[in-house]
Amino acid sequence: MTALGSLRPFACEACGSPSISVPATIHAAADLACAGCGVRVSSWSEFKERARQVILSEIASGKVSADLSNSDILVTDLAPAVR
Repeated sequence: MTALGSLRPFACEACGSPSISVPATIHAAADLACAGCGVRVSSWSEFKERARQVILSEIASGKVSADLSNSDILVTDLAPAVR
C-alpha cells in the first residue's frame, strides 16, 4: 500500500510492474506500455477509466475522502523535465 493506495489494479499482467511508459503524444487512443517489459498495458482512455473506478471504489469503502480525490492528470505533468 502506498500513499496513493494499492498499485495492484495498475500492475502489468505480464511482469507485475506498476510502472508505465507514456508516449510522446497523449490522446484517448494512445497506447501505454509497461515500463518493465514493454507489453501494451492499455490505451490512455482505458487507463484513466481504471483510475476513476479505483478512486470511486476507495471512496465507497471509506478508504479515501471524496473531497480529496481526483482522477484528472494534467498532460503537462507528464512532460519530461527540461534540463
